[in-house]
Amino acid sequence: MSAQSLAKPELLELKQSLRRYHTAELQAQLKALERTKSAAWKDLLPSVGVAYTPSGAPRPSANWSHPQILDRKEKEHKRKLDKESLMLSYDLLLTERLYKLKQIYYDYEIDRRSIISHLEGLKIDEQLFAITERKYEENLIKPSEYLKAQKTS
Repeated sequence: MSAQSLAKPELLELKQSLRRYHTAELQAQLKALERTKSAAWKDLLPSVGVAYTPSGAPRPSANWSHPQILDRKEKEHKRKLDKESLMLSYDLLLTERLYKLKQIYYDYEIDRRSIISHLEGLKIDEQLFAITERKYEENLIKPSEYLKAQKTS
């Protein structure tokens, strides 16, 4: 494992990617909210039915009620509030995700630096052992010192 294999993407790239994902997710939710909306003209259709004259003869009737019109305005207001609520909740969600991303990124950076430091220490240990091995082959150190060095490396 080399230090180059531990290369990390830039935090800015990760943030931009997260924002793109968040925007796409929000757009999908808003589109779903819009699809649940009924056509405005349907809310204004009169109630159609049969009415009877005082003599008891049936005749067609159509009527609008004030609550029907008020319900329509209330539904529009509720839909607007739902949309605002959805957008605010997604803003909060994005903030939380960006914060979590920063935490993970900095934890990763600490771990990466630790691994690089450890790899550098291993490289030095290997060089020291190579020196000890060369001394052993040249009979400059005792076999027990060589075995001790071999055990620790």
